[in-house]
Amino acid sequence: MAAKNIGCPQQLCDSLLPRIHNIEIRRNRGDLVAMMLFDGITKDNSHPGNPSNANHPGLWDGVYQRFSLQPVGVFDGFDNNREQTNAARLRQVRVTRIAPCPPCFASLGFFLGDIALSASPRQLGTAALVALIALRIGIGFHFFTEGADKLHTPGWSSAGFLGSAKGQFADSFHNMVWDADGLARLDLDETKSLWEHFRERVVRIYAFDESQTKKAAEIYRRRLNQLTTHFADNNREIEEYRLGLARRDAYRQQDDRTQVASLSGQLARIEGELRANRSKLVGPIDLIWDGYEGELNALANEGQRHRGPISLDRPGRRTLDSRTVDKIIPYFDLTLGLLLMLGLFTRTAAVAAGLFLCSVVVSQWPGTPGATPVWPQLIEALALFVIAATASGRAAGVDFFVRLVTAWCCPAKQGTQS
Repeated sequence: MAAKNIGCPQQLCDSLLPRIHNIEIRRNRGDLVAMMLFDGITKDNSHPGNPSNANHPGLWDGVYQRFSLQPVGVFDGFDNNREQTNAARLRQVRVTRIAPCPPCFASLGFFLGDIALSASPRQLGTAALVALIALRIGIGFHFFTEGADKLHTPGWSSAGFLGSAKGQFADSFHNMVWDADGLARLDLDETKSLWEHFRERVVRIYAFDESQTKKAAEIYRRRLNQLTTHFADNNREIEEYRLGLARRDAYRQQDDRTQVASLSGQLARIEGELRANRSKLVGPIDLIWDGYEGELNALANEGQRHRGPISLDRPGRRTLDSRTVDKIIPYFDLTLGLLLMLGLFTRTAAVAAGLFLCSVVVSQWPGTPGATPVWPQLIEALALFVIAATASGRAAGVDFFVRLVTAWCCPAKQGTQS
């Protein structure tokens, strides 16, 4: 290493530079660490690594000034034989902590990959970088198309996925299905109350005139008559369905019916019959609900429609149920897919996508009888964690440019910290 390569002070060049094996500046949990390995320990302990050595005053000051470092702590390491001439000496100096960014950029370090989970992407080979970039874009495209398909598929619902969960955590997923057995929709009194409240909300929010208010009342009576007729025509089937649910719940409490193959098959047959009956009884009710909601919103004229559409509250709703998930997941997939393809906030997007896929794996616990194989989701989740660990968005993505902006906005400041 020649002196002209680093432009160090003459005294430093003459005394220290010929003995240096390596100078490396690293980031370690927010600190800059300077590690210098060099020769030159003599028997009289007169070596250039000793900051108090009178023969080399200000020697380390020159090092610190050259690299703009403010020392915080020093760790000196010797080999086993301290008296050995020309033994190697390691000097590690913890120099400064990166100054915090302004609040608006305070959390960008993790998003952009500055927090050390791995080596810098620059330490990867070209082939590895190309493979990681292709993997990131490919998985991002997969998520983006999944979200787009859900948005453009009429009637798409997560209820089927949640209701078919198997394994140790199946009950948690099953409980997320809105009105899984349809009992809330089979409650005629609750339906009347919700419909009446919805009609009043529509009249108030849209500010209907007298004519529109009368039409809203007429729609309410007509749709309620349809619903009442459906309940009356299927009264016997509804009662049998309720009894079937009670029998199914009793079977589920018996361990032998869930663990013995022949008995579990009987339980599966009962559940299949219940699903068929539920579709027959609840399907027409859903159509009547949707028709009532749509007709009342359609009464609004051009000057009123900007206040809507107004949603009709369904019975038996919870904060996080399948209807809520149906509204979130398509945009969740689209957003993560777009971020991964662009390489923006890559680490956060990859971790979020990986955890989502892990939830899919958990919903079909491997080894559970009847569980759907989820190896593709598990492999894709592992690939996403690799993308997060390598911060590949900084190699060929928007993260590179955002990092430049944050470095300009909040550069590292020098200052001694204990």
